[in-house]
Amino acid sequence: PGDPTHQSLIYTISAADSCGTISAFNTSPHNTVFMTASITACQRQVNMAWNHYINWPQGVKQYQIWVSRNDSAFALAGTTDTASLVYSFTNFNDGDSLCLFIRAISAADSNIVSNSNLACMRASIIQPPSYINITNLTVNTSNQIEVTWTIDTLAQLIYYKILQSTNSVSYQSVQQYPSPYPLHLFDTYTDSVNVFPQNNPYYYEIQAIDSCQTPYSSPYGKTVCLKGELYDYYVASLTWNNFELQYATVLRYNLYRNAGNGYQYIRTFLPGINQYADSLQQFLYEKGTFCYRVEGVYYLELPSGYSDTLTSWSNEQCIIHRPIIYVPNAFTPNGDGMNDLFFPKAIGINTD
Repeated sequence: PGDPTHQSLIYTISAADSCGTISAFNTSPHNTVFMTASITACQRQVNMAWNHYINWPQGVKQYQIWVSRNDSAFALAGTTDTASLVYSFTNFNDGDSLCLFIRAISAADSNIVSNSNLACMRASIIQPPSYINITNLTVNTSNQIEVTWTIDTLAQLIYYKILQSTNSVSYQSVQQYPSPYPLHLFDTYTDSVNVFPQNNPYYYEIQAIDSCQTPYSSPYGKTVCLKGELYDYYVASLTWNNFELQYATVLRYNLYRNAGNGYQYIRTFLPGINQYADSLQQFLYEKGTFCYRVEGVYYLELPSGYSDTLTSWSNEQCIIHRPIIYVPNAFTPNGDGMNDLFFPKAIGINTD
């Protein structure tokens, strides 16, 4: 007898009576379905091919693909019509134990079936990341941009690319470096070369590359850029853009001012409010330099299950107040303690 695990076998049948007389053979023999299966590592799929089952009276209705993963019960993975004798199975991970067979279904009666040979194998593929997401973009106190992301640690990567843009359309690679092994759940890159977060917001994407040179890109994130100018005497006009990150919900923006004694909280703004006129009259006798930063507070909930409340800081924006000198036009040197001396008053001048 032949081996159905190596080829399709053809069978026919005849009848024999009690006298040993053999009838004519059936001239429409049937054949077994022989299936081959092979894994392609970079395409991450099992490619299956088989021959037609022939000579059912009304032919074959369809072919079914049955798969067992890691010794589980066989489950229907897909179907093809009679014009297709190939199928690519992709629903598995690197290292899975797979067993597969093809089932031909009779067009006359779906209870009449023919199973192919069984092919079993251990999957060996380049495992792609099931997710890669930026979790934070923030400008540090040195006006450098820190980008943090999370990735599926089961992925098999060879390097990361950090992509940067100023318009969310044209991205350039600002850094490429080998991915660690094993992968870190979270990684951070600090962009410090030719980056000016005080001029405009920056967009970032993280790209993970595997050994098949297949890239996997995260959704983009956008930094907060704070701008300011002296609008009028004693008034600083401040504006900033919205923080943007997929799966993030901005809760509020907090504004801080440094008038020379460290940053102090000013007030909170709801999302969508992106400007403020800051009165500086209470600082008339300070040195005249006022610096600001905006803190965006957001809630992040990723499909991977990670969630947290995080913050994204803007650049530092400093405003120098125009110096003002008041010169009195009269004084009364009568010793009564009021206007006895004639001298100018300087506002916004560093006298150190």
